[in-house]
Amino acid sequence: MTSLSAVLLGLLVQVGFTLLTSGLVRKKNAAHLVMLTFSAYVFAFLAYYAVGHALQSGLHGFLLRGIPIDSRLMLDIALMLVAGYVLVGAVYHLYDARVTGGAIYPDRARMDFTLEDLSRDRLAAIEAETNRVIQEGRRVLVRWMSREEFERADLVRLARNLVPAELERIRVIEIEGFDAQADGGTHVANTREIGRLVITKTENKGKINRRLEIALV
Repeated sequence: MTSLSAVLLGLLVQVGFTLLTSGLVRKKNAAHLVMLTFSAYVFAFLAYYAVGHALQSGLHGFLLRGIPIDSRLMLDIALMLVAGYVLVGAVYHLYDARVTGGAIYPDRARMDFTLEDLSRDRLAAIEAETNRVIQEGRRVLVRWMSREEFERADLVRLARNLVPAELERIRVIEIEGFDAQADGGTHVANTREIGRLVITKTENKGKINRRLEIALV
């Protein structure tokens, strides 16, 4: 429905441009300009048939072979991203530590935190708290906030605020009743979909920087 609405709006815009441009030329040239505008429709539809459909949907077009969309891959990344949100929230609330770096893969993820001490007890507490939140089946919500509201709230979980200063509305991912963070990633609807998180490896990345590698089982 969204794609159809966009197409209809595009058609209306083109009609508006036709009226505008034909009104700016001499009467004898108006018909020619109208026909030129409508011929642009023909070439646009042919271009979409040749390459556009393949780029949009991942299917094969007339001239271009699309890249199939791997739904399983997208789901794995969404699960890992939400697991990362919960982990980041758990570390922040337990030890007031923020993220200094990270990477998400379909089968694992790594997060670096401003942690000077990462004892076995702390490691066990982080994993336990993360899994507690996951198993509670909390909803994962998306909301938009104004710049002013965002700056008043404590929603930055990075050691350095990387939210572009020019953004007036900011997308926030909320683990209902637990934590909220500024983020633009994809997600699943409920934390219970994640399963169970395990910390598979830790690494010292500096005086006050510790890396956690995680996987889902």
